[in-house]
Amino acid sequence: MTPVLTRLLEAATGAALVTTFASNLWRLRTVADACVAAGKKLYITGAGLDTTLTHAKALERYKLPESLRVSEGQLDTFPRKRLVVLASGCQAEWRSAMARIAAGEHRDFSLHPGDAVIFSSRFIPGNERPILDMIDKVRRFGAAVVTPPRSRACTSAATPTAATSSA
Repeated sequence: MTPVLTRLLEAATGAALVTTFASNLWRLRTVADACVAAGKKLYITGAGLDTTLTHAKALERYKLPESLRVSEGQLDTFPRKRLVVLASGCQAEWRSAMARIAAGEHRDFSLHPGDAVIFSSRFIPGNERPILDMIDKVRRFGAAVVTPPRSRACTSAATPTAATSSA
């Protein structure tokens, strides 16, 4: 649901971080579209996300506009209010980009008070404990956390019925 995600990105007082499954191209496209609608730029972190985007481009399914991207070298000087970070690891996978950010161990990006972390998918049963531990780490940085179903930020709804469900 791009309008909901766009509103969440617009409301962020610091950087907005969206965490998702790296393999879901539709969701990656929707986050990119929401960035454009919200007037934000996108920093992508996670090897799986890069792989998905590389394959999508090679197969001529989707090409992320280069003008939308922020590079690692620009992060220190780019205004946080205009930054969206797309990070793999929404299920708290070990050593994923999101897990490293939550632990304060990511080499290029760190959370600050006022940032917002948006989980764009539900928790897979059995992953609740590591995800909740990761959320606790995020909150220690002073970042807000938005999780489904309350946010309705799940962006991969395929049918009108699914689009109105609780993520």
